[in-house]
Amino acid sequence: MLVEMDVAAGEADEEQQPLDVDEFCRRAHPRLVRTLTAATGDVSLADEITQEALARAWERWDRVCRLDQPEAWCYRVAMNLARSQFRRRAAARRAHDRMPAASTAVDGAASTDDELMTALRRLPELQRSVLALRFLADLSVESTADVLRMPIGTVKSTTSRALAELRLILDPRPDPRPTTEAHDA
Repeated sequence: MLVEMDVAAGEADEEQQPLDVDEFCRRAHPRLVRTLTAATGDVSLADEITQEALARAWERWDRVCRLDQPEAWCYRVAMNLARSQFRRRAAARRAHDRMPAASTAVDGAASTDDELMTALRRLPELQRSVLALRFLADLSVESTADVLRMPIGTVKSTTSRALAELRLILDPRPDPRPTTEAHDA
C-alpha cells in the first residue's frame, strides 16, 4: 500500500520528466541515513531502515516518482519503520526484564563519539525525530508535519522544546542572566 503525502497538488505535472529511481536513491540515501542516525541514535539501524525505505520506493516507483516530494514520502516510510523498530526493541526489553536475571546484558546499540549525536540520543524519540527532519534533512515545518503526521503547531512547539533541551544537554551551565524574581526590600 502506497502512503501518499498530503500536498497541495498531490502529483507532479504529467509533462514533467520523471525522476530516475537509481539517481533518486543515490541522492536520497546519505541524507536519509544521516537523518535517521540522529533520530535513532544508531548508524547501523539507520542504514538498514534507509535501505528498506528506498526498496519500498523502488517497488512503487511508478507512483512515488509522480509525488510532489518523493523524498518526503521516503522519510515518512523510514520514520514509520524506525517507530516499529523501537516498539519491537521495547517489547524485547520488557520480555527480557521478565526473565530471571542471570547476567545483565548491555544494549549493543552502536554509538558515535560525535557530541551532537550523543546529545540527541538523550532526547525523547519524538524530539529527536523532529530535530532530525527539520535540521538534518532540512525539511520545512509543513513537510515535517506531513512526515510525522502531526499538526504544524505541534512540530513548532516540539522543535522549540527539543532545542531548549539540547542546549541544556550540550551546555549544562546555569544561565548567567539575572532572574526576574522579586527581591525583598
